[in-house]
Parts: sequence; structure tokens; C-alpha cells
Amino acid sequence: MGTPRRSNLTIVCVVAVTLSPVVPPSIKDSPWLIYVVLMLVYVSIATNHLGAQRAQKVMRGEAKHVSTIRTEAETLKGLILIGRLGDTYALWDPSRQATIVLPAGDLNKLEILQKGSAVATKAGR
Repeated sequence: MGTPRRSNLTIVCVVAVTLSPVVPPSIKDSPWLIYVVLMLVYVSIATNHLGAQRAQKVMRGEAKHVSTIRTEAETLKGLILIGRLGDTYALWDPSRQATIVLPAGDLNKLEILQKGSAVATKAGR
């Protein structure tokens, strides 16, 4: 199924839930308990692993897309959109090796283009 370490982690989580005095008996006796614990454990591990891989690719400049941001004050080209939380965008600037945090209210236009596309190459990105 998984590596012994992950299987042990799943077993420890199931035992902790079953022995916990604060977990209601309906949850402890549920046939779905094992499934839910497996999903919580494996999904969190997989998400962490995939996120770390993507972050490494972005920092090495291997991202598949580049962005152009237009605000009232300036136009920023060649950025990589690394995420959005609520109304704030997080972008990676490979030339400065820095993260830019931009509130959505300051954004006039956001273009995301595939690296190597004719439009992205023509625009000098």
C-alpha cells in the first residue's frame, strides 16, 4: 500500500482517534474512520510533496507560464503566479529572486502566457 513509515503513521492516527476521550463514539465506531484517516494523512503528505516540487521548479525558472501585471504605477513582466489567497496575488520575480505580494485591488490587468508561445516570445518574456 505505502511505505512502512506511512502505514505506521496511519495506524498511529487511527489508534489515537479510537483512544481519544474527546472523539464521539459514533466517529470511533464508524466504518469510514480508516478511509478518512488515510485520506487526511496521504492527501496532506502528497500536497506537501507536490507543493515543494512546484516551488523548486519556479525558483529554478522551469515554470510553464509567465505573467504580466499592469497596475496604476507600473507594468511588471516575466513574473510567475505562485498563488492567490483571498484578494491577494503572490508572484515570483525570477530576475530579482523575490516574491511580490499584490492586492487584487491594485491590479488593472493580469496576463498569463505559456512560456515559449509566440505571444510570450514576441512580448519579450
